[in-house]
Amino acid sequence: MNLIKILHHCEPAHKLNISDSIDLVNHKDWTSLVKDSLFLSYDYLKSLELGLDSMEYRYVLIYDAELNPVMAAYFQIIDIEEVDQYYKDYLMRYVGESVVNGLLPSTNLRMVMCGNLFVCGENGFIASETIDEKEGMELLSEGFKRIAKSLDNEEKASIMLVKELYPENDPNMDAFKKDNFHPLQIDCNMVLNLPPEWDNLDDYLHSMTSKFRTKAKSVLQRSAALEIRSLSDEEMQEAIEEIDALHFEVVNRAEFSLGTLNAATFVELKRRMPLSFEFVAYYLKGEMIGFSASFVCKEFLDAAHVGINYKFNTELALYQRMLYDFVQLALDRKLEQIRFGRTAEQLKSSLGALPVNMRLYIKHRNSMVNHLMKRFVEKVKPSTFELRRPFKKAEADQWIPSPKLS
Repeated sequence: MNLIKILHHCEPAHKLNISDSIDLVNHKDWTSLVKDSLFLSYDYLKSLELGLDSMEYRYVLIYDAELNPVMAAYFQIIDIEEVDQYYKDYLMRYVGESVVNGLLPSTNLRMVMCGNLFVCGENGFIASETIDEKEGMELLSEGFKRIAKSLDNEEKASIMLVKELYPENDPNMDAFKKDNFHPLQIDCNMVLNLPPEWDNLDDYLHSMTSKFRTKAKSVLQRSAALEIRSLSDEEMQEAIEEIDALHFEVVNRAEFSLGTLNAATFVELKRRMPLSFEFVAYYLKGEMIGFSASFVCKEFLDAAHVGINYKFNTELALYQRMLYDFVQLALDRKLEQIRFGRTAEQLKSSLGALPVNMRLYIKHRNSMVNHLMKRFVEKVKPSTFELRRPFKKAEADQWIPSPKLS
């Protein structure tokens, strides 16, 4: 596909630039907007481009009438099959097989998404402080329309998705609602705030009740036989097959996945972002049996990826040890928060993490299917779990995360 760089005019007085490679984006203008947003940084996005050729990308810069950049947005275009079949099966139960097969004759789907499959949170866009949040969403909606229209000359996108917003953004989503996007509540992001008085892991453990402190120490004892090492990009390259195998063990256990990073992308991230991307390998008698990958952002740690040989997981408390090591890493880097992601909510709550709600906005380009989709998404509910409270009551009030994680 030829690289594109297109300038559109938006209403009322904005100009919109679309590129399909980060190399074609005006680097100065992009950086002036994204600043410390690691998941919108050039090095991060370039790493995805180089490591993953299974999807396409679009980058949008929006300018005001004086050609000052006011918004940057990032889109991924994914060809999928599994979710469409799952969706078709659901619709068949409610509206009949013949109707659904007429509307969705193929199990292949193309999805255009504002956001990032591989990390939780609002990582798809950022706006200048010179525009308010509602205007920013209107401009983002316009960018979405232009990208969808540009795909009409290729294979049209069936699904359009904004991933993922905090519910507090709902009052700003009028432009998407008017365009018949449906809100979809998804599983929460588990977040642990780290107060400044915690200097080390002992301070963190001391803040727990004796029950949870004993559990944490048991995990550390059971995993004591592990050799734990932070790897360089050269060391990762040498172990690239083992990394892929361990990662796919985890991915294959997921109920479904729209996409996954590969070891080549991890290597590229470490090469380009050595201080911001942490890759830790876990060895038993010289064999790599697990790894964790996280991003050190300005104020928080994003615990993004793990790989596990499940044969050793229970005996050595491998996954639980990774979670405590994330806490240790965040404390060492003097960070304010850990974002653990959406899986294993109950286990992560036993470390003190609390749920932060998140929401998608989704639309099908076929108006009839989109109308039926509304009924579908209204029935989707986040997973339920028993929230654990590991901290002493006198300190527990400190652990309420801010509802908007900027």
